[in-house]
Amino acid sequence: MRALAIGIVMAAAAVSARPLPRGMAVSVKNDRLWVTVDGTTVPLDDDAYAAAHPVSQLDGVELSADGTALVIHAPDCMGDSDPDGRQVALDAITATVENMRGMQLHLKKKYADAIPHFAAAAKASQQYATNLLCAQSMAGRLDDADKTVATFSPGHAVWFGWRLAVDPELAAMRGRASVRALLAARPSKLTADAMGDAIAVSPLGLVAIREWTFFGGPGAAGGSDILLYDIKTGDMVLRVTLVDIGDDCDASGKPPANDVAGLPPCSKDVRARTAAHRRSVDPMLAAFAFEKRPTVWVDLVGNDADTVTTPDKKQSLTFTKNGVTLARNGKTRAATLDGQGKLIRVGFAGDYVIVQSRENGFSGCSGDAQRSYSQVLVAP
Repeated sequence: MRALAIGIVMAAAAVSARPLPRGMAVSVKNDRLWVTVDGTTVPLDDDAYAAAHPVSQLDGVELSADGTALVIHAPDCMGDSDPDGRQVALDAITATVENMRGMQLHLKKKYADAIPHFAAAAKASQQYATNLLCAQSMAGRLDDADKTVATFSPGHAVWFGWRLAVDPELAAMRGRASVRALLAARPSKLTADAMGDAIAVSPLGLVAIREWTFFGGPGAAGGSDILLYDIKTGDMVLRVTLVDIGDDCDASGKPPANDVAGLPPCSKDVRARTAAHRRSVDPMLAAFAFEKRPTVWVDLVGNDADTVTTPDKKQSLTFTKNGVTLARNGKTRAATLDGQGKLIRVGFAGDYVIVQSRENGFSGCSGDAQRSYSQVLVAP
């Protein structure tokens, strides 16, 4: 079960030109917008958007002319780029509120009572469908759960597979025919530690890559995530935290050699958080049957060469005006790059070539907030 954290909102909603629906109010607290509907308070935006667009004031909120959305006037650290305001669909708000109501009942083990709320949430926004699946599983309504899988998993197979792999509340579903295609027939034994800095490949058409996150100046501890990319499309389909930003630490228990500053020792709280994250990563790698693929990385920072080559000279990538040319075993193939971010390194892993870039300002409108992401290319 993926719980949604909430806070208590004390501020009153701003006066609007077109009144909000009865029982609804919007306010700001802790650099984030919140909406209250008939006594239930939830974040207005998801965590990723809220982190990237912190707000400290609410200048106004109103109902859109067609009555389907809220129009929000709340400048973030980049300013109010749209004078007409930002729209948030009422359906999205309804979904978040219904999910919260379902979650409150679910945590009280009132699974059957939670199901209608999760069903309403999933109907409005499919991201909540696995919460509905959890309630049905725990209530023993497995036939209904099969229907939920059939209805919502198409187009979201990786998300459903991940939840099935790591969520103990879905244990009753794992052997059912409805979920067979979402998990590999034969799990592997791969873990994040064993994967290391190499990529891993799944027979389900996925590539797993460890990406880093960083916030702060020199010497600040970073974090890392495991990202899953669709091999056919190259799209990122899942990002799962492995180590929280700032939780990177020295687990050896030994002081740094020669008095050289190093990572701080791992505290009890840090160890607990990282262990919880690994419970969402390691079972996933195994259930999707990921296998480690030896990967040779070539650093691009400070390297202005048009061509990067593996040490054995058997594989290369050449930057061109229109993208890149991949060469392997005497064959070549042209490919395009997404053109975003700062290129930092290239990974050669047999028939896959990984182009890794750095994204700045992904959180809090700060250039100190940096993370990596990759583009998966298929070599000839």
